[in-house]
Amino acid sequence: MNYSKRNVKFEITNPLDCVRASSKSKSLDNQKIRDFNLKVYWYPFPNILSCCILVIFLIVVGACGDGEYLNPRADYDCTFVQNDRTMDGLIDDTEQAIMRSCTRNALTSKMAIEQNLIGEWELVGFGHGWVARTSKPCGYLTVTKSDLTLELKTNDTDTIITQAWKIEGTIWGDKKQFRLNLLGDNYVHEIAMTQFCDEYMFSNFTPSDGNMYLYQKVR
Repeated sequence: MNYSKRNVKFEITNPLDCVRASSKSKSLDNQKIRDFNLKVYWYPFPNILSCCILVIFLIVVGACGDGEYLNPRADYDCTFVQNDRTMDGLIDDTEQAIMRSCTRNALTSKMAIEQNLIGEWELVGFGHGWVARTSKPCGYLTVTKSDLTLELKTNDTDTIITQAWKIEGTIWGDKKQFRLNLLGDNYVHEIAMTQFCDEYMFSNFTPSDGNMYLYQKVR
């Protein structure tokens, strides 16, 4: 059969060819649609999987970071020895200089003190209010957001104390001061800190026959 319209001829030799061509075209279109749908549905999954792996990795790293503060003895070894020939109980010039600098550069807000307190601190300075021949104790503090662990060794003490803590503000004369206190019945004067700066914290009660304890942040 020949059809002519506007001088254009179309020739169909077999009517079944049209049916076969139409069916083949529809089949190809359906395959393209299925391929497109698979790409749309499956494309986000690699990204989601990557995000899940990243989240798990960050959680594990965070847990390991917290674990640094779980064992204060990991790289700290101090054996207390009482040596009557030393004068550890006297506050020396180096300790005095550190305390003066810390006082001049003290942290002035409760939030700043609380944030800076988290970490690990070693007792590096000591002064005795009565007996100058008393040797410096072994002291190590491990502080997290929730609690504080003190490892302490003196001539009559060998203990590890873990307890919740808080920073409290007090008024002393015309100045506002802060103090590190434990939440509990125990009062531990070795960590009753009253002066805080970036790298050091200390308390000095030697003028009233107490002791001085100076800690340095080591981690």
